Amino acid sequence: MTNQKEGMSSAGKAVGPAAAGFVADVIAPGTGSLAGFVSAVALESFDLLRQRLKEREGPLAQEFERALNVIQERSGKSPGDLFAQQAFVTFAVDALRIGMRKHQRETLVRLRVALISAALTENPDHDLQTQFLRLIDDLSERHILLLDVLCTQAEDKIGFIDHIDEIKRTETTLHLTPFTSLQSFYDSLSPAFRSKVSRFHFRLMMSDLSRYFLVYMADAEDLEEFQSGRSGILLESSQTKPVAVTTHGVRFLRFVRGDADD
Repeated sequence: MTNQKEGMSSAGKAVGPAAAGFVADVIAPGTGSLAGFVSAVALESFDLLRQRLKEREGPLAQEFERALNVIQERSGKSPGDLFAQQAFVTFAVDALRIGMRKHQRETLVRLRVALISAALTENPDHDLQTQFLRLIDDLSERHILLLDVLCTQAEDKIGFIDHIDEIKRTETTLHLTPFTSLQSFYDSLSPAFRSKVSRFHFRLMMSDLSRYFLVYMADAEDLEEFQSGRSGILLESSQTKPVAVTTHGVRFLRFVRGDADD
């Protein structure tokens, strides 16, 4: 349990839409109706699960309230203004559901920043914001850290991706990095990070980022033990097998860092 009284913020003010009991009721409704259909052990387990979920309400409600306060300070929008917009109501409910399913502090912070970004972005693309919220749910903090490391060293260029399998060439904006292979990117990571992430796990995480089109890898299997020699990206610099960040990846990272500008 948190040190705060249930349903109260650190400032002692009653929280709003994430008031105690609201979220757990949405995620794990009462189990009384199950009596007679499942065993006593199952009922006890459901009750314990519900209790554990209720313990998550306090931290989540506090982050939600912090987001509302920041939004009001920066834009003058009150909670009433925000929840008059059905798109924001949907976004907020989805964020609360994700927050209740996660126990990591980092995820709650990402959700708080996402709420702020969603509210403050002018002429928002609601479908894109929903997709970004889904990525917060699907990706781990280490996924986002890898993307952040790539973005800090990226630059804007126009590249030609050579799709040999599809026998066609398409032009897209990529944010190129100095890494000429997946192997070189892995080698650049801090020893502390590499001590926690095996090479196989690193490869899986990068594949996940590529599957969501957040990064582009010319060869997803160019680690020494997985080399395949597949197609690369053709640029004036004649680089081969580079690791790049897509514009979609840059926009997602800005959204979860709080510096979204579109």
